[in-house]
Amino acid sequence: MILTVMNVSPRIYNKENKPDIHPDFGEEFVRHKVRITFGNGKELEGVILEGRKYFYKLVTPDGRVYYINKAFVACLEFLE
Repeated sequence: MILTVMNVSPRIYNKENKPDIHPDFGEEFVRHKVRITFGNGKELEGVILEGRKYFYKLVTPDGRVYYINKAFVACLEFLE
């Protein structure tokens, strides 16, 4: 059996020799009025209070609080 070595690009490491983590855009939307469109076509409008690694915290105009998993978000639009 012959094994071949593939040319794989090396991972980029930071000063602490840990893989670099690409930032997401979660903080861009905090404290802005947005419309969130989900993969199934449903929409929610409100203000994003917080953006975490996997979730947004959204408050709608009627005061309801939603914790939205980013994996199900198809589109985020600024309304302001």
